[in-house]
Amino acid sequence: MPQMSTQELLEHYATQEQRSRVLQLNSLRTFLSGCIIENKYRVPDGLHTPLVLTSYGERISEKLRKNGAPFQESRLLCLLEMLGPEPLIDIERTNIDALKAAISSQVKNREIVFPFRFGRELYDKFNGLYDQEKGSLSTKETAELLRDIPQGVFQIGTFVCGPYGLLNSDQPRSILPRTTIPLQYCSDHSCLYAHYVTLSTGHDAPINEHRSKIARMLDRDGGSLESWISFFDTFTANSSMASESNGEPYIVLIGDALTDNEIRKLLSYLLDNTGGRLREVTHTLGAKGRSSDIAENLSRAQMLQLICVLKNDDIVRALDALISNRDILAPEGEVRTAVVNYDTAYGPYEVFAELSRLGIRLQSKNAPIAPLRLRQLVEKMYNLEEQSDRDELLWQLRAKADESVDGRLQRHLQTEEPRDIVERLTLARRSNVIIASEYLNFSDSSMSSDAQIVDSILWKLGYPVDTFPDINAPLFILHEDILLKIRRAELSPSDEFYEDLDSLCHKFWKHLENALYDSASYATWALTTDHFGNQKPFIFREDIDSALSLSSLNEPEGHTNVEQTVVFNEKPGMYALCRSFERLAAKLDGYTADASSHKRPLSHYPQWHKTELHQVFPFEHSIPFLDLDEGAQKSITNRLRTVSKSLISADASELRNATNHPRREHANLDHLRSSLESIREALTALEADGLCRLTYTLANYQGDAMTRQRITLSHRRGYQHTIYLPNSYSWLHLPGSSDPQYVMTTARIKNSTEVLRFTREVDSPYSSMYADYPKRPVGFTRERHADSKDSSESR
Repeated sequence: MPQMSTQELLEHYATQEQRSRVLQLNSLRTFLSGCIIENKYRVPDGLHTPLVLTSYGERISEKLRKNGAPFQESRLLCLLEMLGPEPLIDIERTNIDALKAAISSQVKNREIVFPFRFGRELYDKFNGLYDQEKGSLSTKETAELLRDIPQGVFQIGTFVCGPYGLLNSDQPRSILPRTTIPLQYCSDHSCLYAHYVTLSTGHDAPINEHRSKIARMLDRDGGSLESWISFFDTFTANSSMASESNGEPYIVLIGDALTDNEIRKLLSYLLDNTGGRLREVTHTLGAKGRSSDIAENLSRAQMLQLICVLKNDDIVRALDALISNRDILAPEGEVRTAVVNYDTAYGPYEVFAELSRLGIRLQSKNAPIAPLRLRQLVEKMYNLEEQSDRDELLWQLRAKADESVDGRLQRHLQTEEPRDIVERLTLARRSNVIIASEYLNFSDSSMSSDAQIVDSILWKLGYPVDTFPDINAPLFILHEDILLKIRRAELSPSDEFYEDLDSLCHKFWKHLENALYDSASYATWALTTDHFGNQKPFIFREDIDSALSLSSLNEPEGHTNVEQTVVFNEKPGMYALCRSFERLAAKLDGYTADASSHKRPLSHYPQWHKTELHQVFPFEHSIPFLDLDEGAQKSITNRLRTVSKSLISADASELRNATNHPRREHANLDHLRSSLESIREALTALEADGLCRLTYTLANYQGDAMTRQRITLSHRRGYQHTIYLPNSYSWLHLPGSSDPQYVMTTARIKNSTEVLRFTREVDSPYSSMYADYPKRPVGFTRERHADSKDSSESR
C-alpha cells in the first residue's frame, strides 16, 4: 500500500480537535520511544488497554503475534510505530487520558527511566564511576549510572515528564528525551567540549526485541516519515514551538546555569506570583503551605519540572525580577550560559539563552539576529500605517530629509549605532518604552535612569553591552581632580584647601594601590601560568589568580640585583607594589636562563599537533613568556623595570605615607604634581602594553573576496588591536573575537601576529558551581570534537 500523502493526512485529520489528539498521541509515543528500560521489562496492561487500533493496526498486531511478539507488546508497538503508511491508532476511540496516566505512573515508579541531563549530578556521577574512555554504556552500566539520579525532565508539546510523572504545561515546548549525553572530557587540553556517551536501554526486553520486526513490516507496506513530518509542520508552523522566541532555551539555562538555591528562589517566586496557577499543580501533588516551605526540600529535577508547567512570559518575568532584586546574583561582567548542555540550541536561528545582571535573553548561534529584532521593535513602536506615527518618525529622523520615512528608517537602522537608535526612538515617548518592555519582556519600573533602560533594551535585543569595570578610570579622574585643585590654589592655600586635597589624595593612593596590585598580579599570572594546560584556559579568575600570582614573586627565580627585603603578602604596601614589576622582570629573566627545565612534555601536546598541517601549537614551554617573540620578551622586561623605576623615583610610597600630614609647603605641592605626572606615565605605559586589565570589545570587522578577515578590538580610551583571520593559531583557545577580553598587546606569540588574550571569570554562585569543571581523566584522547569552536572565529 502506498504511503498516505500529506494532503491525505490533512484530510483524514481535518478538525483542530483531531490534529490536537494526533499531536498528544505522538508526544506520548515519543516519550515511550526515548525512555530506558531493563531487559526484564514487560508491557503492563495500563499501557496497551487504552489503545484502540485501526483495521490496519489490527493486521499489523496480528502479524507481530504470529512472529512471536506477546499480545501486550504487539499492541504497544503499533503506538510506537504509529506513523505508518496509514494510521495504526484510532485517535477518536483511544483513551489518551488513560494512556497518559499509565505512562505517568511508569515514570513515577521508575519502571521507565529518563536520564536527568541538567546540572552536574549525572556528569559528576559518571566521572566518579569512570576514569577511562567510555563512548557507550551497557544496559547494566546504564542502570548503575542512573540509580539514585532523579528522573530526567523533558517536554514534548504540553506534556512534561520528570519525578512527578507526566504533568500538563501551559506552554508547548520541544525538549526531547536524549540517551546520548555529553558526559566526559578527554585528557587532550586542546579539546574544550565534552564527548558524548550513549546510554543503553534493555535491548532484550520483548518490546525492543520485536520493534525491528514492525519496522520491516511498515517498510514493506511503503511507509515513509516524510509525509507525517510535512503533516505536522503544516499545522504547527505558526505555533510558539516553531518561533524564534520559543522557550526551550530558558529551561536549559535554568537547569544548567542556576544553582539549586537559585532555582528554589525562582520556584518560590513563581508560586507566589502566577495567580495561583502553579499552586494548583502543587496542591494536586500534596504540597501546601508557604512557597519557601514547598520548595525547601525539592530536588533540582522536581523544581525544574514544576517550572516547566508555566508559560515562558511568567518564567522570564520571574527571572528578571530576581536578578533585579539580586536574589539571583549575576555580578558585573558575568554572562551565564548552559555548561553541560553547551550544544543545545533551538530553531532555524539556533537560539540559546544567556543571563546577566541585565536579565535573561535569547541569543543566536548562527545569525546576527539583534538588528532584525531592532527593526521589528521600531515597527512596533511606530505604526507606519498610522499618519501620526509616520509624522513622529519623520520628525525623529529629520536629519535625513531627502528620503521617504521608510527610506530614512532603513538608512538610520543600517548606519547609526544601536545605542543611539534606541535612545532616540525609544526614549522619545513613554508609550515606546512600554511597547519595548512588552516586546522584550522586561520591566522598566525598577530602573532609575534612561541609561538602565537603554542597556536593558540593547541586552534583550541581543547586542553586546560592555559590563567589565575599568579599574584605572577612577584613578585617572582623581589624578585630574588633584592637579586641577593644585592649579587653582593661591600662593597661600587655605586650611580648607589642604583638607580637600588630603581627602582627594587619600582616595588617589588607595586607588593606586588597588591598580598596581591588580596590574602586577595580572601580568604575573598572564606571563607565568600554563594557560593551555589550565582547567580553564586563558580565563583570569580575579578571586583565585591574583593572590596566588603575586605571592609567586616571593619565589627565588631571578632575585639577583633586585630588592630582596620586599615580601608580597595578601595586602602588600605601596613600596612592595612599586617593586613588584622589577621583581617580575627578574623572575622572567630567571625563566629565560633556565628555559630548558620548563619544556612541555610531548605527552602534554595536543593530539593534533603531529598531523595538522594548517594549525600550529606554539606553547613549547609551560611558561608562556618563553614562547613569545624575542623582541616582545625584551620589551616586556624593559617596560616592567621602567615602571618600577618611575614609581620609585616618583616617591609614590613616601607620598602615600604622608597623606595624613595636616600641612604641606608649596614646594611639596610641586613635588606632588611632578610625582602624579610620573605615576600617570607609568600607568599609561602599562595600559599601552596590555600589562594591566583593560577590556577590549569588538569594534570593526572587515572581510574581502579572498575570505581574509581583519577584526579590530578596541578599548574606550583609544587602544586598538587587530586580529587577522584565517591564521594558524585558531585552535589555542584564545578568546573569540566577539568576547570582551583583555589584550596583552606587547606579548606577541613567536612567529605570529597573535598576542596573549584572556577573558574574565568573576566570583559568583555560577562560577563556584563549575569551579572544578571540566574534569579530565588521564590517559585517553579522542579525535578533535567535530563541533569545536574554540578560536577567534567562535561566537
